[in-house]
Amino acid sequence: MGPSRIHGLELRDEGGTEFIYAARPADHEVLKLKLDGKQEWTIGFPKEANIYKDADGFKPCAVTVGPDGSIFVADGYGANYVVKFDRSRKFVKAFGGPGAEEGKFNTCHGIALDTRLGKPLLLVCNRNNNRVEYWDLDGNS
Repeated sequence: MGPSRIHGLELRDEGGTEFIYAARPADHEVLKLKLDGKQEWTIGFPKEANIYKDADGFKPCAVTVGPDGSIFVADGYGANYVVKFDRSRKFVKAFGGPGAEEGKFNTCHGIALDTRLGKPLLLVCNRNNNRVEYWDLDGNS
């Protein structure tokens, strides 16, 4: 049996093997799991982002993965940033932040990758601002 308290997840095929990417806000982490529940790795709070006082502030709601393996985490129950990690799980950047204006989040609750138009875009559900926003993979809205 695998981990409990998963809030948001994405199923992803990687070279013919399927994995679950899971956000666990109460546990302040993102996981990559095999379908049998075995844990491949964990991402904890990104101290180097300088937006969190401690791990308790990192409460990821959702996760998605870019074509190059970059990992995007919507931290909507925490600091209201989208946090980008490279394929090796190293912190790259955080973008967005709390607020009501365009480009800011009030519970960035869901995140998905849209590859239909050639240039991949992140779709971010900005729940309490009542909108969905599009971002490029570098964090530009």
